[in-house]
Amino acid sequence: MVAPLKGRGRWIREGRVHLLIDESYNANPSSVAAALEVLGSVQASGRRWAVLAGMKELGEASEEMHRRILEKTDFLDGLVLVGEEWERIKDNRKGSRVPLWWVKDAQTACLLLDQLVGKDDTVLVKGSRSYGLEIVVERLSHP
Repeated sequence: MVAPLKGRGRWIREGRVHLLIDESYNANPSSVAAALEVLGSVQASGRRWAVLAGMKELGEASEEMHRRILEKTDFLDGLVLVGEEWERIKDNRKGSRVPLWWVKDAQTACLLLDQLVGKDDTVLVKGSRSYGLEIVVERLSHP
């Protein structure tokens, strides 16, 4: 059997959370939407979280593409957004009741997640490679 590569669809069942879905290698609008769809389909005993870093190289469409991704997060129990791409639109979620935190970088996300997630939770980590979300995966992979 071939195991998924780090950052590309790896499911980690040991560590600080029940299930960690490591999609930290890269991101574009369709891959983020697909990863959120997978997270929504997973049987979760605890809360569902997403840690989403900004998507790079989207040009003038960037703000709109990030806004569309936010519209797909209403099923979550918590959302941590990482990076400048989210800063302007993070507060424009009409009617959403999902608790949201915005941070500038992956290191700050690690510190925040230490306080937020629990052993029964399922967490998706997804974003552009330049944000270095592998440190979030590493942190959540160990008790």
